[in-house]
Amino acid sequence: LDFIPSENRELVIEHIQHVLDKHEPLECFEESLIRMDGSVIDVYVTGTFITYIGEPAILLVLHDITERKKAEDALRNSQYMLQTVLDSIPSAVFWKNRDLVYLGGNRAWLKATGLKSLEKVIGKSDSDLPWEKEQTESFQENDRKVIESGIPEYDIIEPFRQADGTYGWAKTSKVPLLDKEGNVVGILGTYEDITERKRAEEELLLKHKQLLSI
Repeated sequence: LDFIPSENRELVIEHIQHVLDKHEPLECFEESLIRMDGSVIDVYVTGTFITYIGEPAILLVLHDITERKKAEDALRNSQYMLQTVLDSIPSAVFWKNRDLVYLGGNRAWLKATGLKSLEKVIGKSDSDLPWEKEQTESFQENDRKVIESGIPEYDIIEPFRQADGTYGWAKTSKVPLLDKEGNVVGILGTYEDITERKRAEEELLLKHKQLLSI
């Protein structure tokens, strides 16, 4: 068993011994193997009990999945890098599929929802989040408009209920997400909390009216 990394040998021996003792198929599992040149490959292992020259034996079938594992690692690294970039953006960013189900978002957006992890948001819709019914209907109406038309909507100013129960104002933009054939598969949205700016504008307007009334 020199072709199996030392830290995994005991587990592999247990798998093999179970097949020989119970005459049951080997449950599929992934393993690393050391090649003759010292390089390491990843394999998918299956096996079955056989009798060879009158003796119990096991027939192993190994599928080389090294390239697949490399591709999976590269994808995970790419996703991690993308998430890191998105989390560094102060504006909230989110994306949904055509059914208006959330597929992801950045840290600023997660804070707005009041939830602690993306895992608790992915797969949910606006009706599952702390928005009021009118807000949910307004958000989804805009979403459908963008999805059905394929035309972005920019600088939508709308009120919203924040996770802490207070009310604020947001400036939202939404663009269609396209697949490689150009079909709309969802939307990407960004929004900026402009509550303080709106309050300042309202105060300025009030002062202006007061001056006019003098």
